[in-house]
Amino acid sequence: MMRTTAPSAREERSRAGVLEVAGLALLAYVPFLLSDRGLISSDTKQYLYINPGRFLARALYMWDPHVGAGTVPHQQIGYLFPMGPFYWLMAEVGVPTWVAQRIWLGTIS
Repeated sequence: MMRTTAPSAREERSRAGVLEVAGLALLAYVPFLLSDRGLISSDTKQYLYINPGRFLARALYMWDPHVGAGTVPHQQIGYLFPMGPFYWLMAEVGVPTWVAQRIWLGTIS
C-alpha cells in the first residue's frame, strides 16, 4: 500500500539520526579498514591478538610461568575486559585478526 501523506516531523528526525550515525560510523571505521590491509599493527600485547583464548585463561593468575623463567603479569588485568573478550569473540567467529584490530580501533576512536 502506498503512502499518500508526507512523512511526519518525527520520521524526518529519525531518518536524520540514522544518517548521522551512519556518517560517524564511516568516519570511525573506514580509514582504519583501508589502511595496511592484511597487516597487524605493532603492539606490546600481540599475544592478545594471536591467541586471545590463551591470554584470557592466563590473565586471571598472579604468576605466569610461561614467560621466561616466570613473571608477574602486571598489565594483564587491564586487557582482561573488554578487550580480551572482544578479540576472543572475533577469533571464534573467524574474523581475520587484522580486521578485528581495525574494528577495535574504530570502536574506541
